[in-house]
Amino acid sequence: SSQAEQPTTNSSVTMDNGMKQNMSSPVAIHHENIQYNSAALSTSGHLPNEVSVQYNPPFVELPFVSAFQLEQVTELFRRCALARSSSSTPQADPLGMISEDTIKRTVYRWIVRASHGSSAFLDPIIPSWTDNDQLVEFLQRQFISESRRGAATRNGGLVSIEVLKEAGSRMAVLCQNLAKDLVQYRANCEQQVQNNWTDATMNISVHNEVRNDR
Repeated sequence: SSQAEQPTTNSSVTMDNGMKQNMSSPVAIHHENIQYNSAALSTSGHLPNEVSVQYNPPFVELPFVSAFQLEQVTELFRRCALARSSSSTPQADPLGMISEDTIKRTVYRWIVRASHGSSAFLDPIIPSWTDNDQLVEFLQRQFISESRRGAATRNGGLVSIEVLKEAGSRMAVLCQNLAKDLVQYRANCEQQVQNNWTDATMNISVHNEVRNDR
């Protein structure tokens, strides 16, 4: 017997233009910060000062924040892919030596670890423990563990422990920068929206279309 087709859901969100413009204004700051931080990272490779803001899960996340969170996660993988495409040697960018599958597994394992642990973090999706040493050590260990399985690097070749540790440090900086931008964006949104907000008060409507692909 053939397996039943899984329905595909397409969602679209529309909102008041004024509200959308106000809520999305930090996005420009986000891109600017990433460029600045990556330039600083190229010389130091170390984490910025320890972040003291802890993520407090809201009852319902604001739609704007959820959308921006997705953009930040996408940016994380885009930056890693850019490092792989532009780095021919570990000296150019150690993070470019790490395969996409390893990045995905590492992020997933961090999500599981953070959701069951007691350590404070900035965002539940982007690796972002506020204890910088803890975050760096976790990422470094994940990359080293994957290398022992022959799956860490993009071409399956051997990479030194020093390069893998540096890649973990750079990954931690990138994640912290993305998470801090998201924290700031979340705070800006919450200041502009009443606690008892609804889709109607923000002029948001969601349309779902469910269909079976043949």
